[in-house]
Amino acid sequence: MPWNPPPTDVPPHDARLDPFRDRAGVLLTSDAVEVGRVFVAAETWWTRKAGHLWWSRWSAPTEIVHGHLVLADGAGPATATDWLSRGDELTEDLREWASGSFTYAGTAYRVVWLDEDESARVREDILEGTPDGPDRDRAG
Repeated sequence: MPWNPPPTDVPPHDARLDPFRDRAGVLLTSDAVEVGRVFVAAETWWTRKAGHLWWSRWSAPTEIVHGHLVLADGAGPATATDWLSRGDELTEDLREWASGSFTYAGTAYRVVWLDEDESARVREDILEGTPDGPDRDRAG
């Protein structure tokens, strides 16, 4: 058994993620004041089903969301964070995002999703200097 999940011949594709795949959004307050930017990336993940180390057995691959957020509401220094969303949480997040909402730490914002070019610029800004940064090799 492998230390790591096996490579996939055909990567999983969750069509529900397509509107948000490698997409950035601008977060706005109810007064339409910009307070942050969010970037959403789809990633392939496995779950260890049994074993440990090289004796591991892995689940089938699935896509999850790896989100990145920079929030600067003027009340203090900017907050930069990331999170993973999968399963029921992902279903709820997708429903919320499709309706133009985004919730972070109990606060609901309006989100305006950006086009592909602007999303690429936001990705560069948010992920610069991180392990998930612009030079990251995303190949399986």
